[in-house]
Amino acid sequence: PKNPVRLHILPSALPPKGEARRYVANDFLNLIALPAKEISHPPSLLPAERIPMSSYLTPLLVALGGALGALTRYTVTLLAASFLGSSFPYGTLLVNGAGSFLIGLLAFFFTQHFPSPLASAFLVTGFLGGLTTFSSMMNEIMQFFLAGHLLEGCTYLLSQLLIGLLAVFAGYLLMSRISL
Repeated sequence: PKNPVRLHILPSALPPKGEARRYVANDFLNLIALPAKEISHPPSLLPAERIPMSSYLTPLLVALGGALGALTRYTVTLLAASFLGSSFPYGTLLVNGAGSFLIGLLAFFFTQHFPSPLASAFLVTGFLGGLTTFSSMMNEIMQFFLAGHLLEGCTYLLSQLLIGLLAVFAGYLLMSRISL
């Protein structure tokens, strides 16, 4: 075919590097890998394409980390309310502070000692993102400051706080006007 469809298959199902294989679709649910020399119908051949394992793992690690972060936030919020009372959002304050501290540690660790995109996806984007988005904002502000962009960092901080506060009020006021 002029424009063959590229198969996206797990890397573990691909042949070893240097071995010529082609993939033939018997039917929609059954893909069979055959050596190229055994294939008798060239028009049905679909070229295989190597897909990096990280392209499959990264979204899964982000999702898993996010779920664990959200569950951690929920648990910390319940525990804080039971031990400290529910008159102040101690749990949120605790997870936001802890998340900011952890993202500072991990940002340094992953850039200086252990550059691992998969570990960063799981811990920073996933877990800390699920735990709190405040930590991501603090990391971005820190990056401005470390780059010497104090004005941009302060502008970003004030913008985030102002927009966030205005959005909370707007949502609250909107919902208070809607009768459910």
